[in-house]
Amino acid sequence: MTSEASVSNVRAAIIGVVSLALAYALFTLLPLKNPWNLMLFLGGDKSFDEAWRYLQFNSVYLPVLFLLVLVCLRRRPQVMQSPLWALAYGALAGYLAGLVAYPFMSLFLPGGVARLLNSLSLEHAWQGFLVIPLGMLSWLFGMIVWLNAYLIDMLIRRRKYGSGGAS
Repeated sequence: MTSEASVSNVRAAIIGVVSLALAYALFTLLPLKNPWNLMLFLGGDKSFDEAWRYLQFNSVYLPVLFLLVLVCLRRRPQVMQSPLWALAYGALAGYLAGLVAYPFMSLFLPGGVARLLNSLSLEHAWQGFLVIPLGMLSWLFGMIVWLNAYLIDMLIRRRKYGSGGAS
C-alpha cells in the first residue's frame, strides 16, 4: 500500500513538472505581449528592473501552482476526468496562484514586509490585487498547465490500462 502511494506521488510530481515546463515553454515562445514572454526582457526598451520583477513573480507563482497541481492529482477529484473541468480548475488555480504571488513580489524589495503591510492597509488596494492576476494572464497559464496535466494523465492511464488487455 505504501509503494502505491509513493508511485502516485512520484507520478503526480512528474506530471506537475512536465505540464509546468510545457506551458512555460509555450508561453515563452508565443509572440504575445504579456509578462510571461521572456523575449520581452531580452531586448527592446525593457529594463533589468522589469526582468527582475518577472523573476520575482515567477519565484512565488510557479511553486504555488505546482503545489495546486500536486494536491489535485493526488486526490484525483473530477477535475482530471474531463478537459472542461481541467480548464476551469486551471483558470481558478492560475488566478489563485497569481493572487498569492503578486503581493509577495514586494518582499524582494528593501523594506518589503513594511511595504506589503502598508499596501494591504490601503483602502482600495485589495481591488488592485484582485485585478492584477487577470492582467498578468496567470489564469490563462493555469489553464494551459492543467490541460497539459490532464493530457499527460490521460496518456499514462491509457498506457497503464489500455495495453494490458491487448496481450
